[in-house]
Amino acid sequence: MEKITDEELISIYQKFDLLKSQFKKDKQFGFDLMPPQFFLRCRHLPTQIWGVRIQAYFCYHFDFDITPSSWDCGDFKTHLGKDIEFKCSMVDEEITTINCKQIRLWQDLDYYLIMEIDFTDYQNIKYNLYELTKEQMIEECKILNALPVANIKEHATEKSSLGFSVKRGTEHYNRWQEKYLNKKINIDYIVKRNIDRKNDFEMIKRQNKILESIDKT
Repeated sequence: MEKITDEELISIYQKFDLLKSQFKKDKQFGFDLMPPQFFLRCRHLPTQIWGVRIQAYFCYHFDFDITPSSWDCGDFKTHLGKDIEFKCSMVDEEITTINCKQIRLWQDLDYYLIMEIDFTDYQNIKYNLYELTKEQMIEECKILNALPVANIKEHATEKSSLGFSVKRGTEHYNRWQEKYLNKKINIDYIVKRNIDRKNDFEMIKRQNKILESIDKT
């Protein structure tokens, strides 16, 4: 195994601290990047941070309305008025399961979107999006023996948050690929379109400023 020197570690940690500070300062940091570049920057953020940032990135580019958590109807609402709960899981060579946590079956929503981001090859980051209706999620919780999530004090009730895992390479994973994989949503296309539009808008603003300065001369 290749050894890493102290100097190399210091450089890595310094860059990582810089990255964390950029995320902290700007709630939309990285939103002008394509998905692989954005996910790469989220890779080693704390779980409670990268999950929220990827959800916000997705919501931003699809122009969905963020739903207050107190409404108990998912994370955002689509243009068609559908309430969506968003989950995200990172996998690699060692972590080979899609973890679905905090499943609240009592919530009034229409769909679950489960994103799987594969960091097995950093040069070729892949991602899948699975779409389940609420009825399908209820069924999956039964099939996959969903259990109340850890660290809850009360016993399981109708309002217990549930969790389950889908291990890659298993029959359940293959079933998810066949049944729930959403091949209609082209995330790269949508993000690139938004970035191009923003760049065009910024260019027009710069051109207008130049014209204004010329008019004043």
